[in-house]
Amino acid sequence: MLAPPAPDPPPDLASRRLKESTTWKAAFKWNLPIVIPMLPGSFARPSDWPPAFRCTDFIFLRSSAPGGGTLAPPVSTFISAARAANRKLMVMTFSSMPVPRAAALGSCVEMLTKSKHDFALLYVGKKQSDTVPSEVAAAAEKLAADGKLLEVGGADFGLLFKEMDAFVVHGGLGTTVEALRMKRPVAVTGILLMDQRFWGGVCFDKGVGPEPRHVEAFKDIAADWADRALDPASDYATAAAALSFGDEAEDGISANVAEFARLVGSSLAPPKSHLAPREAPGVDGSISSFTEPQQIPKTA
Repeated sequence: MLAPPAPDPPPDLASRRLKESTTWKAAFKWNLPIVIPMLPGSFARPSDWPPAFRCTDFIFLRSSAPGGGTLAPPVSTFISAARAANRKLMVMTFSSMPVPRAAALGSCVEMLTKSKHDFALLYVGKKQSDTVPSEVAAAAEKLAADGKLLEVGGADFGLLFKEMDAFVVHGGLGTTVEALRMKRPVAVTGILLMDQRFWGGVCFDKGVGPEPRHVEAFKDIAADWADRALDPASDYATAAAALSFGDEAEDGISANVAEFARLVGSSLAPPKSHLAPREAPGVDGSISSFTEPQQIPKTA
């Protein structure tokens, strides 16, 4: 037996439904509140943003206290050996990004063999299955044998980053901000998708690293990057030391909850379209007139 058709909504409710709109335009026109979970000052705020667009703090998922526990071998032994040899440490990581191993190792070899600094480099991430040129593979094997290069699939960044003197990352928000909080130089490279270019631009604008480059082109500047990043008197190091990207012990939850509580407690107007009355497009693309949504009275 077929169910009876649903009744039409009451006319007063139908008149209050939201009309199609472009969210970004509506936010500007009606000064709609937007909460941006980034620390104020993380990037240059666009001059046309209204006061209702507010930055709060970064949100991090913490399973335990930052830095709790210890690093395990082979990472811990690699770091200890590097420190014993008076070598500085750099980490390169691309998280889950499918960065060709040939390009990543090529840059590692370039830095470790041509930089003026005697340092050790830790590569954290999945070993991709692409073919590595024989000369690059041979050089990487020698560097590994000399204790200057280690490749591992993963590590606790909360612990590892505290040990590093410079960072090469893919430009994801979490990894980049965690690196910036260490007040050390940061370079962004990789496949540079979506916000990865934005965060690469932030690092460049803050003066802590070069302009973001695709991983296939990073090799061209890799040695110069290493020279400047590991020099405590360089422009990169000086700028990084002056950074303030929040307290690593904070997960950002309190600041964001407080902002939403403030908004809920304020007198917010109902959402509106960015289009003027009589200009709202219907689902079929036609233009129909409508009245602005009315304030819905609160019930006791």
